[in-house]
Amino acid sequence: MKQSVRLDEAHHQFTKGEFAIAAGLYSELLLEQPRNHSLIYKRGHCYYRLKDYTTALIDFNNAIDLYNKLDFYYGSRGSLNLAMNNNIAANDDFKTAISLNNSRDRHFYGLGRANMRLKKYQVAYDAFLSAEELGADVHWEMKANCLMLLGELEDSIALCDKEIINDPSAYRPYLKKGSCLHYLGWRHMEKFIQTEPLDLFNFVGAGREYVLEAIEVLSQAIAIEPDCEFAYLFRGKSYNLLFNYKSARNDFERAKEINPQNVETLILLKKSRTISS
Repeated sequence: MKQSVRLDEAHHQFTKGEFAIAAGLYSELLLEQPRNHSLIYKRGHCYYRLKDYTTALIDFNNAIDLYNKLDFYYGSRGSLNLAMNNNIAANDDFKTAISLNNSRDRHFYGLGRANMRLKKYQVAYDAFLSAEELGADVHWEMKANCLMLLGELEDSIALCDKEIINDPSAYRPYLKKGSCLHYLGWRHMEKFIQTEPLDLFNFVGAGREYVLEAIEVLSQAIAIEPDCEFAYLFRGKSYNLLFNYKSARNDFERAKEINPQNVETLILLKKSRTISS
C-alpha cells in the first residue's frame, strides 16, 4: 500500500475514533520515516485520546525536539500536561504556543486553565478574556471564580446575575452568587470589627443586607438542587454571621448528610453544636 494511502487511512481511522488503529498505522509509517515530526505528533495525539498520557508525552516531546516552530505542537502538549496535572509545564507550553501564534483561542483558554490551578487568577482571567475575544466560549463560572478569588465580588455577582437571566433553572449561578454575597457581607463586618471590636450589634448590621441576600439566594439554589452540599455549607456560614446558630447547625447537618468527608463541614458542625448546646 502506498504511503499516501496509508496516511489517509490513518487519518480516517482517527476521525472515526479508532485511535489504537490509527496509532498502529502511524507507527508503520514511522518505520520508514523515523524522524518525521508530523507523524510522531499525530501518533502522540492518538495516544492522548487513548489516555495513554505517558506515551503521548514521549511522542509530543520528540516531535517538538525535531521541529519547534509549530504552535499547535505546544498547545497539544500543554493540554496533555494539564491532563497529567503538570501545571507549570502546561503554562510554559501555552505561553510558547501563543508566542508562535496568538490567534488561536484554545491556547489562551489553556493558559487560563493552567493559571487557575497555579492560583495566578489575574493571569487566568486575562487569558480567558483573550480567548473570548478570539471566539472561544469560556464558561461563565470560570470567569466568576477568577473574579471571586481576586476579591472582585461585585463583578462576580454581576456575571452570576447574567447567567441567572439566561438560565433561571440552573442552580450553580445561585450557588456562586450566594457564596459571593456571603463573602461580601463578611468583608463589611470584618472592616467594622477592626475599628469597633466590641460593638457586636453594629458588627452584624455592617454586612447584614448582603448576608440576608446570601441566605435568600442560597435557598433558591437548594430549591433547584436539594442535594447541593455547598449551598447548605455557605448558608450555614451565613446564618453563623447573624448568630442564628440553630439554623446554621441544621444546614451543617444536612451538608454532612450529603458529604460526610468534607472536613470544613465537620469542623463547623462541631463548633455549632458546642455554641448551641
